Amino acid sequence: MLDEAKMNGRSQVETDNGHPKSSGSIANVMHDVLELGELQVALLAADANAAARRVTVPLIVAASGICTALAGLPLLLMGIAEWLVAMEVLPRPAALASVGCLGIVLAVLLMLLGWRGIRGSVRELLRSLDDLRANLACVKRTLRPNRGH
Repeated sequence: MLDEAKMNGRSQVETDNGHPKSSGSIANVMHDVLELGELQVALLAADANAAARRVTVPLIVAASGICTALAGLPLLLMGIAEWLVAMEVLPRPAALASVGCLGIVLAVLLMLLGWRGIRGSVRELLRSLDDLRANLACVKRTLRPNRGH
């Protein structure tokens, strides 16, 4: 008979066509939701650890760019500007402005390089969060009662 039920290895009531009966599947759905939640948390933790390991070097690069801009670069730029003035290439105001712009461009490039590495490191963490959102939406759709029947 098609209406006869049998038990599978997970103690889930199934019909002969292999699909669970809706009357006996609430506990199984809740169990699956809890398992899914546990797996998502484990994945999120693993991704967070991996992202933290990979973000270290890009953070150091970005910090190096900032420190260079704040500490040594102004002295170097002043020296280059004074050299341009001494070589009579540019007047002092033009030399200072030109070299100052060059320093800003260098600092921005270093910070962008660090930011690019940081963003790539956390991309995997964001993917896990997207997976969690998708799984929760699926659970909500599964648990939503059929209003049309």
